[in-house]
Amino acid sequence: MKNFKRILKLSVMVVLMVLASIGIGMAGPVPLSPNKRKDNDNGIKIELVEAKEEDSLQSDTEQMNQE
Repeated sequence: MKNFKRILKLSVMVVLMVLASIGIGMAGPVPLSPNKRKDNDNGIKIELVEAKEEDSLQSDTEQMNQE
């Protein structure tokens, strides 16, 4: 009985390995770098500076200089 269980476990393990090999053969290998968008993003990124913020900062500095 122990010998039968050992043979059964071994045969199940072999069948699972064969099925996994067939699955990898059909689907192909697992992709190593799924995040290719990071590599392809070469656009220039700048921050938009609004004129109102500059005006308020300049007026604040001018008021401080006048005092």
